[in-house]
Amino acid sequence: MINWRDVRIGLATDLNGEEKGYVGRMDAYPPVVGQLFALTVKQGLSPRTEVIAVADGGNGIREELERQFPRIRFILDRPHLKDHLYATAEAMGLKAEERRKWVEGKLDLIDTGKIIEALGEIRQDYADTSTDSIRQLIAYMEKFQDSIDYGQFKEEGLPMGSGEVESAHRYVPQKRLKLPGATWHPDMINPMVSLRVLRADDWWDDFWEKRASRIAA
Repeated sequence: MINWRDVRIGLATDLNGEEKGYVGRMDAYPPVVGQLFALTVKQGLSPRTEVIAVADGGNGIREELERQFPRIRFILDRPHLKDHLYATAEAMGLKAEERRKWVEGKLDLIDTGKIIEALGEIRQDYADTSTDSIRQLIAYMEKFQDSIDYGQFKEEGLPMGSGEVESAHRYVPQKRLKLPGATWHPDMINPMVSLRVLRADDWWDDFWEKRASRIAA
């Protein structure tokens, strides 16, 4: 029997992008965020450090980040919101040019801090069409209403997208785990992901030197 499993990757870096570290596991959010917390402590996290977390709206990810990090500010990944808007416009039956105008109109309002106005327009669209997709979009935006003020985030020089960690999924776990025709036993996933993270974090040589020393001893 063949099943798909999720491997979750996290990235911790300073705002200048000078110090980077990755974590990853095939697991639920709590242990993966726990790995991320341990990595940030190693990088110098203290109770006074303000943490900026950029992630998608996956069920439970924001809650787990806020539970484990003492001072955190969550930003909803803008490309994910944009994708959500496009999916809703398509479900409404809008043609390509109409979809583009509808999405850009909502994003223009959101990007200028007019989130309430954007929600008002979407609620009016729901009143006119009553599709489940619009209802779900409204719930999604209400949940993350305090995390989508992209104009303010830009002024503060904060990141608004998680593209770097999205790319890391491709070159950290997938480059090895998703070889053509490859299948894996679940017990072998996390050991291999750990090796891939070691290489991405530039700890490869240190790890094998210490392992060789322990074996020799």
